[in-house]
Amino acid sequence: MAEPSPSPRPRSSPWRLGIAGGTGLQAREVAELVRASALAQAGEPVFRYFALWSGSPVPNGAEAKVRDERQLGDLGGEAVVLEPLDAANLEGLDAVFFAGGAAETRAAAPLAQAAGAWVVDLGSALAPGAKILRVPHPAAQMLAAVLPALTALGVAATAATVFEPASERGMAGLEELRDQSLRLLAAQSIPSAVFGAQVAYNLRVELGEEAQPPLAEVAATIAADLRGLAASSGFALPALQVLQAPVFHAHIISLLAEWAQPPASEALHAALRSAPVAFCAPGEPQPEATGSAGESGVRAGVPQRDLLRPGIYWIPLSADNLRLRAAAAVHLAARALGCL
Repeated sequence: MAEPSPSPRPRSSPWRLGIAGGTGLQAREVAELVRASALAQAGEPVFRYFALWSGSPVPNGAEAKVRDERQLGDLGGEAVVLEPLDAANLEGLDAVFFAGGAAETRAAAPLAQAAGAWVVDLGSALAPGAKILRVPHPAAQMLAAVLPALTALGVAATAATVFEPASERGMAGLEELRDQSLRLLAAQSIPSAVFGAQVAYNLRVELGEEAQPPLAEVAATIAADLRGLAASSGFALPALQVLQAPVFHAHIISLLAEWAQPPASEALHAALRSAPVAFCAPGEPQPEATGSAGESGVRAGVPQRDLLRPGIYWIPLSADNLRLRAAAAVHLAARALGCL
């Protein structure tokens, strides 16, 4: 993850921060982590929450009739006012976290730039640039946490299968997976507005036409972020496949690592312990979706030797996708604002 050049300056008043993207799951994670970060050292940050703009969905699924309309939202039990994202409301903000869709971020980010705020892009929609902080996709962050350690051990090749959770498509994705699961048990027709296909009790290499973004675009985003991270960390890029899993929350990755002369298990364990991950030692619970919920880091499990090709190890990884992305966003913003 590319680090912005810090701009240290004394701070005696709270930071003024915006969160664009309504009160969705990702916005809630950002607000919670900001309050527990270095950004709160100068006092409780002053937040402004921005409704999605005219023509795009608002949290209750209705359509915004006019761009200057204010709405009420629920941010994890906290009532907040969702304001229109315009020049007047952006004035004086130090940074704006964009936690909505890619199209909406591309359309609205220039307004925040023009107001002089740092733009923190949680949807990997923008290229890094002047006062633009692109947060890598969670799967790219997970792989970048372990690949340098494997590279140092002389790994010859790696390949990653990423299992994408429903929460990557927000509350709408979670609700559709839930409804599909219940309706299939009752032998009823299933909704498919989000995924365009059956995801419940299924594993898919592609989704229906209704799904935005398609899985191929998700894979392309992960690949682009991995290239950027590899350029700064010096690890070899893995082969990559992305599957839609019938999982509500958290990314799971099955990472294949191959050596011409494989290291001893103890050496591989030591390498993973040295990486910025929580290594789950033998005898401890191994990475899983439910076990990662609420954690800001990456879990790496015990490498398993392949039964047919002894030069290959399989390494399981897991992470709370929304939490990992939010933690990276808050870290980048804190560095940019000179808090770290």
